[in-house]
Amino acid sequence: MRTVAIVGAGTAGCVVARRLIDVFRDGPDTPRIVVIERGGLNPHHDDADFMTSLTSDAVTHVDAMVTNDKARDHYLYLQGRCVGGGGAVNGMVASPLYEEDFAEWRDLHGCSDWDPQKLLTCADDLFPAIPLAGDNVGVVGRAVMSAGGHAAHLTRSDHRVSGATVIAHAVASGAVEIITANATSVVIENNVVRTVVTSSGKVPVDVVILAAGAVLTPLLLRQSGVVHDEIGQRAQDHPSIFFTVARPHGFVGGVNATAVHSMGDTQLIAYESAHPSTPMFGGVSLSMLRVTSRGEVLGTLQSPQLQLRLLSNDKDRALMRSAVRDFVREYVPVIERDCGSVLCDALGTPAQHLATLNDPSLDAWLLAHVVPHSHIAGTCAMGGGPDAPVTQRGQVRGARGLYVADASVFPQLPRSNTNKVVAAVASQIAHFVAEDLS
Repeated sequence: MRTVAIVGAGTAGCVVARRLIDVFRDGPDTPRIVVIERGGLNPHHDDADFMTSLTSDAVTHVDAMVTNDKARDHYLYLQGRCVGGGGAVNGMVASPLYEEDFAEWRDLHGCSDWDPQKLLTCADDLFPAIPLAGDNVGVVGRAVMSAGGHAAHLTRSDHRVSGATVIAHAVASGAVEIITANATSVVIENNVVRTVVTSSGKVPVDVVILAAGAVLTPLLLRQSGVVHDEIGQRAQDHPSIFFTVARPHGFVGGVNATAVHSMGDTQLIAYESAHPSTPMFGGVSLSMLRVTSRGEVLGTLQSPQLQLRLLSNDKDRALMRSAVRDFVREYVPVIERDCGSVLCDALGTPAQHLATLNDPSLDAWLLAHVVPHSHIAGTCAMGGGPDAPVTQRGQVRGARGLYVADASVFPQLPRSNTNKVVAAVASQIAHFVAEDLS
């Protein structure tokens, strides 16, 4: 029996496992499927308030430099460390997907085997997005809805739906085996994968599918001796600004991310709680979705580091500058009418102050306050030519039997939250792997 090892049990790894089971179900060539995951089940998986999970042992804090400003403090970048990954430690807000984003993957990056229309829908059966009922939308969410947004669509029903949910039955039935360990390298001999080395021993394999996320996957490739100039490069995330919103009454629990306003190149998300310790404050994130700036992943598996370089080029800064001014002019008055004061920093400065700044001053403020949205992607970007370290079918060049199926392979960050995009990409690469195995 052939062994397929999936490194990482986040959204991507769980979807790959599930799709391989679906393809080979009860057939004579069904492989042994092993998932190697460094974290266990998230104890807060079904909690309505995902902020609880962000302070739990199910999250890794990665050292990140957000901009090119060396004077700025380091930022603790959050990465899921549990079965289900990021989807098991956050609200799984599903924002609109745009077909033209995936058409760019096909037309500009050589991904001719990818169907943009299919990418829009192929994760829907695993992660159906259900709009929040009106009584679950809090005061901040209602204010954002008054400004043109809609109730958040979350991948949850009576409980959170994440990768952990997707493979729960397969794990219980023994169709998927989970090994709780750190994967430290992949042994490649004569350009063929042979073994995954973990903190608890070696796993002989026929196929390895890396799904450790866009931070750890490139570092794991480097530690395994895979050499390509673009591994770890081209990192992208959605630059975001967080505005604090005063609530008329304290947040007492429940769903936190309650409303979304997607505007193509930008997006607002309403949060009923800015932090568990400040129940009288919620917040609104303003994210720029069309991104051209790129950074890189540095360090080692044991000590990963990010240099994201958010807003590092004129095009991105101009778009974010315009978005902030539009937000202050068009949305802040509506939010303040329906909720409370909107503040733009920890000193309590009113957001309207930003409208008085000229371009250089606003740019300086943006670089001092921009944060990533934990949507990192592109660090092992797939493509049709040798300049891409991963082929359009997810196979690592020069290493037969080695694939990547997480956000690392995005050639360009789409204009949407990445949870369902990761699921769609992992699903497609699982089918490519199944075809190769057959």
